[in-house]
Amino acid sequence: MHASDASESAPVDRRGGDRRRVAVGVPFERRTGDRRMASRMAPPGQAADLRGTAVVIDEWPLVRAGVAQVLQEQGIRLVGEAAAAAEGLHLARTERASILIVGTPGDCSLIEVIRSVRQGPRGPRVIALLTRTPSSELRELLTLETDALLLRSVGQSELGAAVGRVLAGERVVTGPLLSLLAGAPSPTPAVDADGGGGLTSKERLVLARLAQGSSNKEIASALHVSAATVKTHLSHIYAKLDASGRHDALARAMELGLLT
Repeated sequence: MHASDASESAPVDRRGGDRRRVAVGVPFERRTGDRRMASRMAPPGQAADLRGTAVVIDEWPLVRAGVAQVLQEQGIRLVGEAAAAAEGLHLARTERASILIVGTPGDCSLIEVIRSVRQGPRGPRVIALLTRTPSSELRELLTLETDALLLRSVGQSELGAAVGRVLAGERVVTGPLLSLLAGAPSPTPAVDADGGGGLTSKERLVLARLAQGSSNKEIASALHVSAATVKTHLSHIYAKLDASGRHDALARAMELGLLT
């Protein structure tokens, strides 16, 4: 093969630069429109390893690029991206995406996007990337069964972990947003022994400490019980709230108003 032939057939990275240096959530330049992501198909021989497909909606190209890299590292094929919600939702429907990641659309609010998704038939799992959002809107997002609530400035490792948990069926709410939702819940037992969600007063104490970000060891020390007892309480909490883990339990607790 001649050198000229090699140069003509070599793939070109139209975005340029090293994507590993892109930080999610840092605005760089503003563009409009959407693009089908045929160029991001998995390499030959890797299709069997794909964990799903995704569409990303955000008005900033750099945010979309950062999210795209995380999805690729998680084995998820990006089938479309859009600056506007209307185009992104169309892509999600036509491409039958399994995950929709929404940041700041250029034509409407994030809540409007998720409402639209939930009004139709069974849609994709939804991950919301939030900026400054009132607690009332956070609660509505939980009511709309948003699968993950993250900050728009989320790091790549945290976003990757959240995507993995969402694919596993968990609900994810990042720590800072949990604090805002919970309003620094006071570890005061409920009046009745079998409070909301069927939780006992002791279980609600554990749940409150969990919302404050305490570890099992810290909860045990604060409540003067053993770590094994804390694990037992958590097991009961997960079962009663039909939760798969800590993040899912806290999201369910917020929906039920157990941390307000």
